[in-house]
Amino acid sequence: MRDLTKKIEAKANELVNKASVNTPVNKASPAAEKATVEAVANTQATIRLAHRADIERARRLCMGMLTELEQQSADPALITEAADILRSTPPEEMTKEKRAKLAEMAAKAGSLQSRSSTMRSLAESLKGLIALERQAFGIREEMPEPPPPGLEAFSTKELLAVASALKGGAV
Repeated sequence: MRDLTKKIEAKANELVNKASVNTPVNKASPAAEKATVEAVANTQATIRLAHRADIERARRLCMGMLTELEQQSADPALITEAADILRSTPPEEMTKEKRAKLAEMAAKAGSLQSRSSTMRSLAESLKGLIALERQAFGIREEMPEPPPPGLEAFSTKELLAVASALKGGAV
């Protein structure tokens, strides 16, 4: 099956351009054309800069959360200690329900399963943010072709057979 993505995108761009810019511009003076180009370019630049700022903000937030997770993972006993403090807080300072809820939250935050799930979510978020950031900055690095298969493509048995054949023996 042929990929028609680029042809479809080019045709869509042509139709949008024709409907929104070319018809009024073709009937306008060169000064009006220049003003239209300037206005549309400024709008696009403003949008692109806003996207870049939003992506950077989200990336900083993601990295901050990753730092928190790293600190939590470096000292998981701290969460347990926090839960102990919550349990030892005098009853008049906190309702039983609040105390139970906070202890439950501390235990959940300190669990390996919870931290692993958070790490997966942050990694997925960061992967998406990096892709958006590359797109917003016009970094369109194509994936390089995989190298031709090296020795890792052969089984041990096949490599031993080649070695034996080179030595003049048989396997």
